[in-house]
Amino acid sequence: MVLFFNTKLVNKEIYEDNKNTYYPVMMPKNFVYENKYQLSLEILKTTLISYSKLKLTACYFYIELNNENNEIEIKELILNLFSSKTIEILSFYRPSKLNDWKNSISKLSKYKSIPIITVFNHDHPFVDYQQNTFYNIIGKVFNNTESNFKKVFIYSHVPEATNVVLNLKRHYGNLFKVHSDNLYKAKINYTIDSFAIMTYDTLNFIFESVIKYPDYIGRIDWQGLYFKKLNLDCYVYLREFFCHYEGYSHVTGSNLYCYIDPMCFDKNNIQNLINFYYTKWLNISFLYLRDSKIYGYKHRKNYISSLEKSIYFFDKNYLQNDLNEKIINKYHYDLICKNLRSKVYFNSNELYAQLKTDKNLMPKNDIILKLKIFLKSTPLYFWWLKSKKN
Repeated sequence: MVLFFNTKLVNKEIYEDNKNTYYPVMMPKNFVYENKYQLSLEILKTTLISYSKLKLTACYFYIELNNENNEIEIKELILNLFSSKTIEILSFYRPSKLNDWKNSISKLSKYKSIPIITVFNHDHPFVDYQQNTFYNIIGKVFNNTESNFKKVFIYSHVPEATNVVLNLKRHYGNLFKVHSDNLYKAKINYTIDSFAIMTYDTLNFIFESVIKYPDYIGRIDWQGLYFKKLNLDCYVYLREFFCHYEGYSHVTGSNLYCYIDPMCFDKNNIQNLINFYYTKWLNISFLYLRDSKIYGYKHRKNYISSLEKSIYFFDKNYLQNDLNEKIINKYHYDLICKNLRSKVYFNSNELYAQLKTDKNLMPKNDIILKLKIFLKSTPLYFWWLKSKKN
């Protein structure tokens, strides 16, 4: 794979007082921090360290910082972490104009057949404790038996993907359907998330499909950046390979999500192992459970049904994969399955109270946001764009 890493660190909290997020403070914290930039710098380091563990053919770094001393520090970190043979570009300027983006993308053209991890954020570290499942899934999406053009694999925000897939929600107007081997696929047309894996031809096609754009473009999903109909095949897999480091407070007010360092995986301590898997289960399941039909009529029956469904999919995407990859043995697998289910129900009342609270306090404009997302999938949206362009 090729790493195309683009980010800019700023001194301010760009999402503060955002009416489109769950609360005005998008990432509320329970600790004292004096400098948002310094916190972002530390998260950037964590992300870079996690990427260095991946098998990468080439790396393109465009990292814009505010301090030259930080540039020296990050440069030394990258040179120590990544093989010099793989580093194609190490620049402390991040593209911000459409032509700049196109020029930087053109440098990837010699890797046309290799999947590219497009990174437009500093805070999506690789968090899986084994890599083989990730490589297997990427190999199935981007295979050599068919064209890989217009394929994108969403590698992060799995709690949201789980919610969309299992609750049969529309993703920009379309439903995810089972593709194969627990992969799900949907069409996306007029927008794309900023955490996707794709080949060069697709990435180039997306930026060549821009029909309206602002003077400043921070990433592929920047406000004011509009595309013609893309007709992309979007794939997701319900296992958290990468995560948003500070959680998902743009869509929830709960503290149920917890970042887990992959180094915490300890297969030699069964109690720690069960706690580790429980936290993983909760991380990817809580949004799905919150938005399931577990309130009101038949709430107990529906809640149990949703819990069982989440455990079933966790078993398929985590435990069975880890067993197949010999991360855990059959004895541990059986023990974990039994005790994980027991731990889920031990905490089920407390969890239900938190889910219900989060659901009750969801912003009132949520329906309006859903309507906007739906309209972006219709021909009306494209006609509106053409009129704006003219």
